[in-house]
Amino acid sequence: VMLAAGASGCARADGYVEFTLATLNPKSALKQMAVASVADAMAACDAIAECAGFVQINATAVSLHANTSPIFDLRSRGAMPPFSTFLKRAVGGDAGLNCLLSANASLINHYTNYLPRGDTFET
Repeated sequence: VMLAAGASGCARADGYVEFTLATLNPKSALKQMAVASVADAMAACDAIAECAGFVQINATAVSLHANTSPIFDLRSRGAMPPFSTFLKRAVGGDAGLNCLLSANASLINHYTNYLPRGDTFET
């Protein structure tokens, strides 16, 4: 999430991180498209420099997004379609820690207000 938000010190790793039962603002979509698989959606997003991730709308459709804010937790919204959101993966380990430590605290708070997932929230 911090990578997509442009936090300094964040670097891209291979692959994507999946957030199940989560969606991005449909108004921020770069485009919607038909795909045969999640791998096809990843390839389409990788081909567009400003694409930070995508929402899997159903088995054959995705929306590509440059803006990942806000990311909505659908579990708290009642009966919603089972969307999944995929964001480009950031490097982990010490580099990932540096990414979090260099991120603006208000940016981290903003994202966690919309997608409150973690051991404290879940218990």
